[in-house]
Amino acid sequence: MSELLSLCEKAVGLAQKKGADEAEAYGIDQKETEVALERNDLKLCKSQLRTGIGLRVLKAKRLGFASVNSLDVEKIEKLAQWAVALASKAPKDKYNALPAPKPIRRVADIYDKECEAQGSDAIFEQATEMLRAARGHDRRVVVDGGLLNGTVGERAIFSSHGIQASERESLYNCFLIAFARDGQDVGSFDHIYEGAHRLRDIDGAGIGLRLAKRVVKSLGAKRTHSFKGTVLMAPSTVQAVLTYTMESSIDANNVQKGMSKFAGKIGKPVGSALLNVVDDGTLPGGLGSSSFDREGLPHKRLPIISKGTLRAFIHNSYTATKGGCPSTGHAYGAQRNVLMIGATNFIVMPGRNSKNDLIGETKKGVLVTRFSGSSETESGDFSGVVKGGFLIENGEITRPLKETLIAGNSFDLLNNLSGVSKDVENSYNHRLPYMRFEGVTVTGG
Repeated sequence: MSELLSLCEKAVGLAQKKGADEAEAYGIDQKETEVALERNDLKLCKSQLRTGIGLRVLKAKRLGFASVNSLDVEKIEKLAQWAVALASKAPKDKYNALPAPKPIRRVADIYDKECEAQGSDAIFEQATEMLRAARGHDRRVVVDGGLLNGTVGERAIFSSHGIQASERESLYNCFLIAFARDGQDVGSFDHIYEGAHRLRDIDGAGIGLRLAKRVVKSLGAKRTHSFKGTVLMAPSTVQAVLTYTMESSIDANNVQKGMSKFAGKIGKPVGSALLNVVDDGTLPGGLGSSSFDREGLPHKRLPIISKGTLRAFIHNSYTATKGGCPSTGHAYGAQRNVLMIGATNFIVMPGRNSKNDLIGETKKGVLVTRFSGSSETESGDFSGVVKGGFLIENGEITRPLKETLIAGNSFDLLNNLSGVSKDVENSYNHRLPYMRFEGVTVTGG
């Protein structure tokens, strides 16, 4: 048993001694290193320890939760006292119950032992290469901001029902945002995200070069006239416009509260037959992968939408108990938060055609590489500015766009899906293709 898991066990034992009927402790012991970029320069390099334990207790079906950002034994003793005291004053809820243990299957490729010995110099070097490549490609490129951070460490969980699990993980996230300026001509901002469980899989120079090439292409943008028609969304735009709405709609808590348009639609069509969505927390090397969720239950591969038909909602143990079904292993949250429900690796399955095929099939439309606006997750309504847009005419990209807006409804988009690319990109825990939609309102400047 690791030291962190032992401390979680201690917290549970203390809570039971103070009167808890059930108790669960979730802890982290991690080191985070981050390098930030701002206005064509390296701005900040910092390292910090992230430690703490969150304690969830039940007393006569009353829930109490408290957390500390420390692994000090004296503070853990106070933590148990606080959590039980809060439970004593909370309302009863017959669905409050901690889950029983289930066999956990270890997920591969989410931890690199070499990361334990890597200091800030290695991350600093990658960030430097990223900046150098972007600026070196074309002096018109302005790196507005970015960061490269790495987290390595352990998380552990122990419960009075026999759940005990711990796991070491390493994760690196890289984000870069830039634009191009040529005299008075200022192009649209664009960004690139890349993540990996091993630092050597982050290609800083490649990220900088790819982004530089993209932002230079946005120079010379012109207005277009308004129309209602075809929009091809890049993965980052799909994420901003669609995926958060879909995730909110399959969250069983929202379904049970009547805050999801997918309520009552299991087994019914919710989109085009081209739409296939899976959530897979067991994907080797997936950025949202881990062996167990926030309650210590195993993750799984869960089909969400198959050929446009809704197949499943995602549950934690509370919503599962309330709904009379098994948990899907989607309890989510940091050690300092009361647990919620969250997707793991949210994957829109790729299609058969390339991005260029989808462009070639489009008589007239807009390619949106970046969207800046709002998307209301319950209603599905969205509207905003096309920050990286290109006009498509007769199957070809003809020019970059400026002062262009798009608007519509995410649920309508799902039904008006006309193409899905085989090209996919990762953005945090999302793996997404290019997606082409019909009937989108495009407003020109």
